[in-house]
Amino acid sequence: MSYPSGDQPQDSGEPQGYQQGQNPPAGMSSPEYRSPQQKARWPWIAGGFVLILVLLVAAGFTLFRNEGDERAGNEISVTYEVRGTGSEAAVTYLGQDQGMAQETGVSLPWSKVVPVRDWDRIVSMTAANGPAGGDITCRILVDGRVMTEQTSSGPYASASCSGDAGER
Repeated sequence: MSYPSGDQPQDSGEPQGYQQGQNPPAGMSSPEYRSPQQKARWPWIAGGFVLILVLLVAAGFTLFRNEGDERAGNEISVTYEVRGTGSEAAVTYLGQDQGMAQETGVSLPWSKVVPVRDWDRIVSMTAANGPAGGDITCRILVDGRVMTEQTSSGPYASASCSGDAGER
């Protein structure tokens, strides 16, 4: 299109038809124009979705926990035992509240009773021979019953036992 000299429209970078900061004329819309109500609504919607998600997750944890062991909330008595033909061993085990504990140079046979609560029922231990070797056996008992037992032989040999103290 050709314009007479001096009559060419100048591009100001603003949308044509209204000044910046003003509402567009009736019937005219602009992709850059958003009413204050539209700007303020989306954070509330997003916040509502996040709140619903948090409530669903909390309800799931509550239901899952209630469906657990009928003895939930009680302590389970776990006994770690190490036996063998060697004179001494190093023992590493999960103690109360899932804390890792280690005892070195223990005389055989060795045992340790640890109370375990319903949320930290995973039990684990490793027993290792010294340089003299021999047989070494680890054993985990739950409420007096053998849950798992492993044996190994030789210098620096190790036996590992683990499991879920809540499984019967």
